[in-house]
Amino acid sequence: MKATTSTTTEAILGLLTLRPMSGYDIRQNIAEFTAHFWSESFGQIYPTLTKLNKQGLVRRESDTGHARKRNVYGLTRKGEKQAAAWLASPAAGEAPRNELLLKVFLGAQLTPEANAAQIVQYRDKQTEMLKLYAELDKRLGKEHAGEPQLPYCRMTLRHVRGQCEAAVRWCDETIIELYEMQQSARRAKAREAVKMNPPELPKRKPLLERKRRKRRARSIFR
Repeated sequence: MKATTSTTTEAILGLLTLRPMSGYDIRQNIAEFTAHFWSESFGQIYPTLTKLNKQGLVRRESDTGHARKRNVYGLTRKGEKQAAAWLASPAAGEAPRNELLLKVFLGAQLTPEANAAQIVQYRDKQTEMLKLYAELDKRLGKEHAGEPQLPYCRMTLRHVRGQCEAAVRWCDETIIELYEMQQSARRAKAREAVKMNPPELPKRKPLLERKRRKRRARSIFR
């Protein structure tokens, strides 16, 4: 999902409801917990934190408990109210953009084989993502057992896994349909070839044909 400036602001406020964090911490949280359904441009994190600090929505404090000095940002009372209001508001709709489906929609311009090749690549990617999500689920359960955020992490994970599973089923159905289209096209082409160039049947001589019929008749009525 490509976030707009406004949603980037709200997303960072939302992440800071978990705990005060530095810009690096926010980046790590996105990479570990939300990248499978929500991502942010890392280049926007620090400018957004600076803007939120100027607006009085976050408070910046120096953290000297690490080897390197860093700034940690926590929500102010004003920031907490804005984050709570955003969390409670209806989620904005997304404009669907799927390049693969656009290509499938225009698939009549290609052969069934070429279309199927696209679907197979997409299916392989979805299968690989399912493996990664299964590994992530195990790791979350092991590293964050008992944490209040864990059930919510798994809710989002189930959603994207369900999307991948549905995509794999669609791929299987579509590949079968494209194969049947390919076979149908080949049969139609073969029939057209026969129609355009019918095979020559051997011509029987009249006398031989009459003898053949007589032999058949005698064999029937014996």
